[in-house]
Amino acid sequence: YRLRLMSLIPLFILSCCCIWFMTTDILHRRIPNVSVMLMLIAAITSGFLISPMNWKWQIIAALLSFGLLFLIRETGNFLLKQDTMGMGDIKLAGALGAWLGFSGFLLCLFLGSTLAVGSVFLLRIIGKDIHGKHIPLGFYLGLAALVIIRLHLLNPTLFQLAGIIDPLAWLSE
Repeated sequence: YRLRLMSLIPLFILSCCCIWFMTTDILHRRIPNVSVMLMLIAAITSGFLISPMNWKWQIIAALLSFGLLFLIRETGNFLLKQDTMGMGDIKLAGALGAWLGFSGFLLCLFLGSTLAVGSVFLLRIIGKDIHGKHIPLGFYLGLAALVIIRLHLLNPTLFQLAGIIDPLAWLSE
């Protein structure tokens, strides 16, 4: 399996954006709108250039991913009577949805949430008090996206073996 150079450029842009928003989310508890907009524009532009029929589905996936996380946020806010997730995480969901597709975003959300919960358990085991502290979801979504990119670069058939559609398969068309 060989990736075309044209597909490596978008993956590089996505990886850089992930590292950018992961860093700002950890350090400042915010995700810059500029990084999210750059990711979204790069995804749709790449989709149009690499797979012209794909860009419409990327917009739909972005809206579905945004909507899902917004619904989760609003449900959490209603049930807990407090802010449960920042809007940066919601906007980031849309951008990741444009890159990974809706099913790929669901995989990213699952991996990211699993990593977040695992880190909370690990911090509790080593005795860190995290009660009342915010968990930077954007960081873990970015980490999960980087894992998905790495798996795609390593061997995209791993997704097929697991019965999952390769979220970045459109880059190979």
